[in-house]
Amino acid sequence: MLSPRTIVYQYGIGLIRRTLLIMVGRIKHAIGMSALLMLCSSLIAADNPIDMGDAPTEARLKVDIFYLASKECEGRGPATQGIDRAANHIANQFKAAGLKALGADNSFFQPFTIPGMILDAPAKLAFRGPGESKIEPKAGEFTANALTTGGELKDVPVVFAGYGIKSGELKYNDYDNLDVRDKLVLVLRDTPKAGKAEAKTWEPLGSLTKKIQTAEKEGAAGLVFVNDSATADDELPDHSWLAYQRQPTGKIPVYHLARKVAESLFEKSDKSLEDREAAIVENLKPESGDLKGVTASGQIKATFGKIPLKNVVGVVEGNGPLANETIVVGSHYDHLGYGGTGGSLARVKKPVVHPGADDNGSGTTAMMELARRFASMKDRQGRRVVFMAFSGEELGLFGSKHYCENPLLPLDKTVAMLNLDMVGRLPRDMNTGKDLLLVEANTTAKEWNGIVEKLNEKHGFKLKMDSKGIKGDSDHFSFYKKNLPVLFLWTGIHPDYHRPTDVAEKIDLPGMRKIVNIGTDLVKELSTTTSPPKYQKTTEGGGGGSARGPRIGIMPDYNSDKEGVLLEGVSDGGPAEKAGLKKGDLIVEVAGKPVKDLMVYLSVMTTQKAGQEVEFVVLRDGKRVTIKVKPE
Repeated sequence: MLSPRTIVYQYGIGLIRRTLLIMVGRIKHAIGMSALLMLCSSLIAADNPIDMGDAPTEARLKVDIFYLASKECEGRGPATQGIDRAANHIANQFKAAGLKALGADNSFFQPFTIPGMILDAPAKLAFRGPGESKIEPKAGEFTANALTTGGELKDVPVVFAGYGIKSGELKYNDYDNLDVRDKLVLVLRDTPKAGKAEAKTWEPLGSLTKKIQTAEKEGAAGLVFVNDSATADDELPDHSWLAYQRQPTGKIPVYHLARKVAESLFEKSDKSLEDREAAIVENLKPESGDLKGVTASGQIKATFGKIPLKNVVGVVEGNGPLANETIVVGSHYDHLGYGGTGGSLARVKKPVVHPGADDNGSGTTAMMELARRFASMKDRQGRRVVFMAFSGEELGLFGSKHYCENPLLPLDKTVAMLNLDMVGRLPRDMNTGKDLLLVEANTTAKEWNGIVEKLNEKHGFKLKMDSKGIKGDSDHFSFYKKNLPVLFLWTGIHPDYHRPTDVAEKIDLPGMRKIVNIGTDLVKELSTTTSPPKYQKTTEGGGGGSARGPRIGIMPDYNSDKEGVLLEGVSDGGPAEKAGLKKGDLIVEVAGKPVKDLMVYLSVMTTQKAGQEVEFVVLRDGKRVTIKVKPE
């Protein structure tokens, strides 16, 4: 009888993979998806070539991306167990393929930390009244909000402040003639115009951050958010949903409260919560007022501290005179989790899984397939290849920055870095009908265009080369800042970007296979050429904006604990540098609006327009300096 290894070698992993894929639907519930994936992986012999035919490759890609974008991985948000499952899956694929571990304790992991809010003890909240009755919400009927450091409430009066909005521009003020000083303020989520034609104008006023800042400025002792009536199942976000912020927005305790509990607080009022909400929506006039006889006590203990994440790193060693040099192939595996952080473009009012199939399950899947291919090349001549899955990219390139500051292999022996981010939606070029591949950061070495164009003669893409420089929007930028030539392959933005609809079923598997194929040839070229690309400085034009707002080209210091946005640097030739902003400046005001942290900054920038001058106020050497910047 032939051994399993001999069967794989003679008949190809593709046949076994296809058989296993058919079995998935029958046995995944019995043994678990992770266990099944490990069974698949164990059949790949590290010292035998894998079947790189179209069908076997796509079968492997499908297994990986459907797992990374599954509910089990919870959108790979940094506050979820799902991101650890994804990391373990990547590490298991590396191990099964035969990569060498480079991480801590001979593992495939490189741990690091990022700033965030840590809940030090379970939150407490209880009400008294109307009358002497006690209302004590059960677990799940209230949660702590992570945008503030918290605090304590002791029998403070409760007041209703509509939607918690105060806007001179829109001539609407829920705090008009309302004394909220030293009281707990109860407000509705969203805005009274949600779902209507005017919603876009009102949308910035519906942000949690904005409402917390307004309540705190009015002197509130605390704030309670209640879902509006349009939120069907009244699901509450837990503390972890917004835990990974740069720094706390406020210093008062802030809660989310179940609507049925909130309704009970209005028993002795002249109008119910439902009636007040309906009146505001219909008349666009405040319905605020004290909830007579109702008081609240509670406590939230939270600390702005360090929260653990990890990169996943494996290496395929080379042989010969170039073996001591390194090529890095990277992708980020984190995404937005349940949509609380990282810039979901959906109007997320409750935790909703953002699968992140394209962003960046696709790049991670392609990177793992490249790792398998190179690990299976016995006695491969050339440079070592490091395969790396970064975490914390969506929050500010944290993982790649950490590696570049703490490299597991010397950067002075690193020749180039290839980044794969969003390679799962290959479009067609309208003029030629060919598959359109976007090639960026190619101005970081003069050789890049020639290398890619020569290799593409075999693959037949329509290449769209970027001539504008480099943007700081993905992990290759961290390596560029260390004076390394970098290249970024991707397939472009689409309507599902940063939305819950970025699902695995929409991935173009044949297109992704084609990108893996050209990636294979590209890494072969980079690992063997005696004339590798040479770093050259290029124009920097990324960062400092949101996906919906204009950019000015700044690099925030994400580890800063100062109130405002501290600049780690500015992009060469960008609007910020041209206007005179520089490293060390602390942005405290934009367009006349106070900026307490990066989330507020991004919110303000969404209201600005490219090409129209915006007034920035920064603290420089302890003095306020006003600088006018024209975003692009």
